[in-house]
Amino acid sequence: MEAELLSKKWTIIIAVICLLAFTAAAMAYSPLKRLWYSYLNEYATEHYVQQMMAFNIRKDRNIPNHSVLFYGDSLVQGLSVTAASPMAINYGIGHAGSAEILSQLESHHNLDKAAAVIMAFGINDIARGNPEVVSSAYNKSLELIPPAVPVVISLIMPVDEENLGRTGISDTVTSVNQSLNVLCSENKRVLCVNAGQLLMESGDQLSDQYHVGDGLHLNARANAVWLEQLGIAIDQAMQQADAGNVQTPPR
Repeated sequence: MEAELLSKKWTIIIAVICLLAFTAAAMAYSPLKRLWYSYLNEYATEHYVQQMMAFNIRKDRNIPNHSVLFYGDSLVQGLSVTAASPMAINYGIGHAGSAEILSQLESHHNLDKAAAVIMAFGINDIARGNPEVVSSAYNKSLELIPPAVPVVISLIMPVDEENLGRTGISDTVTSVNQSLNVLCSENKRVLCVNAGQLLMESGDQLSDQYHVGDGLHLNARANAVWLEQLGIAIDQAMQQADAGNVQTPPR
């Protein structure tokens, strides 16, 4: 009798284990699971971006006069911005798109203290299939930045499509950058810098010697090139302001 009960017990245990194994295997390919993981990732990303925006608002309340303000996504967040300007403040946020940049500009009250504002965003919008919002966001940002403050727009960086695992991104980047160049040419206080052209190979592709392996994020070598170009552009923008092309912010 005991042997029979023990046999039934093990039969049940084995059946449960098999069921769990089958369920796990099925879930590995389940669209529901992928949807759930996607939701969790989006929730975590949104929470992170909102937290970073809150932190940046706190920084804004205490910035000194003549600060150089950097706005952008993870590419900007990964920059040691004081290498471009000793008074630089980094407001870059990973995963941020045009909407988040505009939201920051709207919530920052001390933009009039800035000696210059640097903006570099748009690749996240392009990657998400919304390239049409980028140029309009840059136009809107100029309305939010006081007219006394010169602006530097860093054109969208190239990508390495092979390592990124995406196609068509480079063509879209080129198209959006063309519209940003027009924006710069039409505004005396706006200066465009195209550091990405120094990082490319094979026409419009980011060289693999300049990214961290994902085809998108720049490594230290690329950042050094970018920072040098940004430093030159910042100096030029501020010189133009001092020469009277842009009304100089209060000192």
